[in-house]
Amino acid sequence: MGLAAIVREYGGGCAKRLTGSEPRYWLYGQVFMHIIEEHMDIQAPLWAENREAGENPARGVMEKDNGSVILFLGGARSGKSALAENIASGFDKVAYIATAEGIDDEMIERIEQHRSVRPSNWATYEVDGGLSETFEKAADGADAVIIDCVTVYVGRRMHKIANDLEIVEEIVDVIKAASVSGKTVLIVSNEVGMGVVPEYPVGRRYRDLLGIINQRIAALSDKVILTIAGVPVDIKALGIADAEYTGLA
Repeated sequence: MGLAAIVREYGGGCAKRLTGSEPRYWLYGQVFMHIIEEHMDIQAPLWAENREAGENPARGVMEKDNGSVILFLGGARSGKSALAENIASGFDKVAYIATAEGIDDEMIERIEQHRSVRPSNWATYEVDGGLSETFEKAADGADAVIIDCVTVYVGRRMHKIANDLEIVEEIVDVIKAASVSGKTVLIVSNEVGMGVVPEYPVGRRYRDLLGIINQRIAALSDKVILTIAGVPVDIKALGIADAEYTGLA
């Protein structure tokens, strides 16, 4: 099913379920599916190739980092997910929190492609409801936890929660729990504020909301890695501001 057909079916359904009459909520379906298609990166070939060759793009930036919260930012297909997975591969017990939802055959296929390239001994947790409950389950017994990705999760929550502050607080609570969990938590999110201004109000709301959430996560993270064309840069180490200075913690 193509994007237009998905938007008609899924987006229109959301409008009926959420409001019963207000067509403006149909845009949530459109924006959400755009997020899915842009940010569900199929990085399997490069990631698998690098693993087989013993290469690690994180070398020179970080090696195995126990008990840290690390945020990976970048554009679509920048290599951020592959980087997080490469780092996680250094741990014995890895839990992978997948935030995408298999709403049709195409999305199910994309999810299966992602799953097929992850090590078979990694435990996968699909988010069904809130991220907080899923993180609690995933962290139990794991050495490292990947959350991939915040980008898609925020889009899903916008369908169900009208109050942006509630979404921000929910995700901040998860990061705070991660910081005291004693686990290495690798969080993947997109930097969406460098492109064109979205045409629709809901798109602008999404861009602004994700930007605020990324700031809050960054302030609470031990490291923030920006990935550009597969090359990671530790931008928090380069920055002059910390959480206390910015007032975001």
